[in-house]
Amino acid sequence: MTTIEIKQILEERLQKEIPFTCSDTELDWLLAHIGDEDATIRDTLVFNALALGIINQGFTKEQFHYLASRVYNEQLLFFQLSKKGKATLTRSFTALLIGFIVQADGDKESIYFSLLSDTLRNYFFTCGITYLSLETDYIGFSLQYGWVHAIAHGADLLKKSSLHPSFPNNYYPDILSAISHVFHMMDAPFVDGEERRLATIIYSLLLVNKMDELLFINWLDTLIFPKTSPLDYQRLSCFENFLAAIYFHLEEQDMLSPRFKKFLLEKLKDY
Repeated sequence: MTTIEIKQILEERLQKEIPFTCSDTELDWLLAHIGDEDATIRDTLVFNALALGIINQGFTKEQFHYLASRVYNEQLLFFQLSKKGKATLTRSFTALLIGFIVQADGDKESIYFSLLSDTLRNYFFTCGITYLSLETDYIGFSLQYGWVHAIAHGADLLKKSSLHPSFPNNYYPDILSAISHVFHMMDAPFVDGEERRLATIIYSLLLVNKMDELLFINWLDTLIFPKTSPLDYQRLSCFENFLAAIYFHLEEQDMLSPRFKKFLLEKLKDY
């Protein structure tokens, strides 16, 4: 069966079937095209099929485990890590896939609940931290490939994994280190909302009381942003957008303690 024929079959099934299901052969095709340079295949078909197959529990338990094992065994999240552009697509959209896998594994209402082995689960817990620390392709939207958004997708992965009920508390400082690394290494200002996606990690953890606000406060006190070049000021500006997103989401939920509110406002006094 040709790629065009498989694509047409999967597109029709995706529109008509709830939950979305596929054969093992079709699942292999989806994984093979997770970083397809054609956005209509990568975004519209492959990502939606993989995400909905997990969310709506259309994949068999065996297929779910197969997906997780393939991602792990082939190290797809770190595919050609030294390269940007087309190679980044595989890494970026694998990050999204891992996020859905981990989320399902931690959801007691899902048929995939606790299906991951300890080895796979622990690997995926560290993936988001490691990925944000190593990814160097910070582009959001590409005129050639469409949405690349590696940093945003890495943030989505880290948010979902850190909210897993078994996520180790001692990884929280590593999460903060990975986030500060992103802001200190960015080579141009974010223009596609990446800083707000990074903020979702923090306020999501704070809203469910998984992260101690004092840990976050102490981390902020250690950060130093140079102010000597235009890029330095752009990095600081993006970081302030990150803090503002945290502030407004917590304020909206009435989850800001007086101490935390005062501290954030002090950091944002020039915002």
